[in-house]
Amino acid sequence: MSRRLAFTLILLSFAAAAAVAQPAPVALTDQLFGARWHSDEFDFRFSPDGTFVAYQTQGSILGTVRGTWTAQAGSRELGAVTELILTRTKTEGSFFDFVFEGGTIRLTPRHSRQDPKTVYSLVGLGGNFILWHEKSFLPADATVRLPGGLDVVTTGYRLTATTQNLRLRDGPSTDYEYRIWSYLDAATGTIKTWTSVYAGTNLRILARTQEKAQVGSWYNYWYYVEYKEPTASGLLVYRNAWMFGEFLNVEENRERAITIDSPENEQDYYSDYSIWVEGSVTGAPVSVTVQVKNAYGIVLAKLPATEYDQRLGVFRHKLSKENQTLFIGSNTVNIIATYSDGKTSQKQITFYVHEYMGEAAKPVIYLYPTRETEVTVRVSPPGGVTVSEPAYGSGWTVLAKPDGTLVNRGDGSVWPYLFWESDEPVPPMPESGFVLERSALPGFFRDKLAFLGLSPAEIDDFLEFWIPVLSEGPWYLVSFTDQAAWDARVPLEVSPRPDTVIRVFFDARPLAAPVTVKPQTLVPRTRKGFTVVEWGGMRYPH
Repeated sequence: MSRRLAFTLILLSFAAAAAVAQPAPVALTDQLFGARWHSDEFDFRFSPDGTFVAYQTQGSILGTVRGTWTAQAGSRELGAVTELILTRTKTEGSFFDFVFEGGTIRLTPRHSRQDPKTVYSLVGLGGNFILWHEKSFLPADATVRLPGGLDVVTTGYRLTATTQNLRLRDGPSTDYEYRIWSYLDAATGTIKTWTSVYAGTNLRILARTQEKAQVGSWYNYWYYVEYKEPTASGLLVYRNAWMFGEFLNVEENRERAITIDSPENEQDYYSDYSIWVEGSVTGAPVSVTVQVKNAYGIVLAKLPATEYDQRLGVFRHKLSKENQTLFIGSNTVNIIATYSDGKTSQKQITFYVHEYMGEAAKPVIYLYPTRETEVTVRVSPPGGVTVSEPAYGSGWTVLAKPDGTLVNRGDGSVWPYLFWESDEPVPPMPESGFVLERSALPGFFRDKLAFLGLSPAEIDDFLEFWIPVLSEGPWYLVSFTDQAAWDARVPLEVSPRPDTVIRVFFDARPLAAPVTVKPQTLVPRTRKGFTVVEWGGMRYPH
């Protein structure tokens, strides 16, 4: 098909589609050529001469693809365009290879009056790749009938966030099934799932129901939202679902809100046996009640707030071990504001109270066999393994490769090292070590860790984790634990038996001013044969 014929076919198709959506036909240049087609990750621009340019963007342009486009005519209607075929001719920078797998991507033009987001879109990769026409986004307060016949009110593609953990539903009611939410865990770089979307998650609202609905003691709209799920390839796939508006940060809720200023959600407390819950409410509720729950969600106490000023909209409530409202471990507090019409708002947080302990933080174990080998590893800290990746169970069994790559036998996941943590009693202040300014820590660790036998890549991993953690004082006292003493305290079993084991564990105490200590003597280590390397250190609560 010639470029000229392709241009003519596209013109006929888009102008016909626009005639359905608008009183007068819209020229092709106002649709395919007159604007960009985009998502949050991609930006495509088409030219009448049959060329296109595409950008991969995550806040800035990461890569560019240039190429040509042609149109595929359909057979069911003369002149209809069923596909745009984009052929890549040049790539600059970083661009997901799978988008143009084999050098092309096929996009299907869509024109829909049942989409509350936009009129025109281009869809490819089995529906997982969508570009929207920037000039066809619907404004707020339009009425759209969704597929299935439900009339909704558009919201103008507004950014919002969940204020509590909140479920995604297949329809605007709790009678509909909820969906499993997939998200990328920033700490591990892996895709995880949960039954709810976490509080504070950003998403877009496209529309809401025409009338409010009651769910439990709440009365609010249901919102039709757009969210993104990550895939193993790195592509973010756009999904749509329903969420109940009571727990979304939307304008309709801002007159009745609860803010808990202290404690913070998921905060840790050490050796605190009384804690004040403090915050504010809007809308002048007639009462503020505090529910105390255990780790299983069972309400242990329900009390009026110790202090509540209705005029100022502030409250305080004291939790303590003495009145059995504060516990070692998990503590969940639910604040309930009750209004004069009998309706309520709620806000829940969870925090943790610990006996004062330090933490053996992020010890990681690298395995370097001389040939591909199945290796079993067990570590036995006195406090037990509290966190691990991959899952520890009764030990790790992995397929280890000479370059350090580890394949977990349990689920086939691939790891650069094994990771564990454990609670540790705070040790006495070291009697020997090195006193240095915080700014000198990176150079100090590079020198000492190389002396102790770590590779440049292992040292980079160490610095990436520990330098941000060590930020409490202008000076630090750093001391390394003798390997024989660490082996006795935290036994490490590796089978088959390695030729070399290097275990580096350190203690770093923040100081307000330098102190005098005995310099520590370190013993150099060399690597040979099957080598096991571990590094970690003591991390203290702020």
